[in-house]
Amino acid sequence: GVSGHKNSWSTSAAFFDADGDGDLDLFICEYVRWSRQKDIDVDYRLTGLGRAYGPPTNFEGTQCRLLLNDGSGHFEDVSRQAGIHVMSGQSPVAKALAVIPVDINGDGAVDVMVANDTTRNFLFINRGDGTFEEAGVEAGLAYDANGSATGAMGLDISDYRNDGSLGVAVANFSAEMTGLYRSQRNDTLFLEESVNEGIGPPSRKALSFGLLFMDVDLDGRQDLIQANGHLEEEIAVVQPGQEYRQSAQLFWNRGPGNGCFEEIPTANTGDLGIPAVGRGLAYADIDGDGDLDLILTQAGDRARLLRNDQETHHHWLRIDPGRLPPGGWIELHQGDRVQRRLIGQTRSYLSQCENIITFGLGEDLTPPVIRFMAPGKNDWQESRPDSIDTIYSLEW
Repeated sequence: GVSGHKNSWSTSAAFFDADGDGDLDLFICEYVRWSRQKDIDVDYRLTGLGRAYGPPTNFEGTQCRLLLNDGSGHFEDVSRQAGIHVMSGQSPVAKALAVIPVDINGDGAVDVMVANDTTRNFLFINRGDGTFEEAGVEAGLAYDANGSATGAMGLDISDYRNDGSLGVAVANFSAEMTGLYRSQRNDTLFLEESVNEGIGPPSRKALSFGLLFMDVDLDGRQDLIQANGHLEEEIAVVQPGQEYRQSAQLFWNRGPGNGCFEEIPTANTGDLGIPAVGRGLAYADIDGDGDLDLILTQAGDRARLLRNDQETHHHWLRIDPGRLPPGGWIELHQGDRVQRRLIGQTRSYLSQCENIITFGLGEDLTPPVIRFMAPGKNDWQESRPDSIDTIYSLEW
């Protein structure tokens, strides 16, 4: 029961428990209303070079889908009654490319963030009964700092400051900065902070797709990496200074202060800096050494496996969340320092990361305490690993 219309253009998808019944439901992003004849009628052309990819503004929007699991592996489409359909007048709004399930307001019900291409982004707040209210505009996540919709491609969410505030990163089209929205005292009120945090100007030229928060050097602070690459092979002919193949960017998190992030020159990022037609980006500890490696997919070229060879000798702890459902949070406490990570594999652009969660500990040998909210429990549970530099499986 998960197939769409024969002409549907499905993109990212995420499993999460939408209605709190203990099984995993399915959210599917849909892009635009497309048909071969519509594409011929639009007949978009890059000046002087003939046929080219047209912008999504040439096509009508569509509707994302929410499919409820009945517990036996069959799914029912409840998109309309659940509040997932978003209209502007008589026209569907969604042109969705990325989705993340996340309990954004801490009420125990999993909400959904959606990145849309050239239309406003969505934040679906879960009312706790499997129905949703779309509140992207009210939350400050729908538009950029100028009040404009962007060509949003990729998405990730992190407590990158380790202070309890949430950061929502959105990968955007060229000539649009990567968006970085940070929550204020109200968990569902965000301000666009990409310039203040050091992400904005360095990301403006790139056309970005996949992006991820991950602790590259295991210092306990999540860095930001984004995969870049243009749509048009001959873009440099009509836009001098642009390139089809573009280097991925690594923004190192140096901690709160005068901008959290500092772009690392591509000369210092190894093979990550080799230009690519970057699209998907996912992480996993492929070689089992405790730090996170990367898989970067390309348009029209082979995928790249990028091994992380950082040499900080920092300590780490990897947490296997087991049956903890996507969209919740795990905390690691060491003395006064608290790190928080989102549970779930769906993030970035058309990508799934490993489910194990990596905490960098730096040089801190203080025995950590893990806190998490288990299904069916009304308070936080605690677990105390007896060692570090290992994988620890949560049980409750």
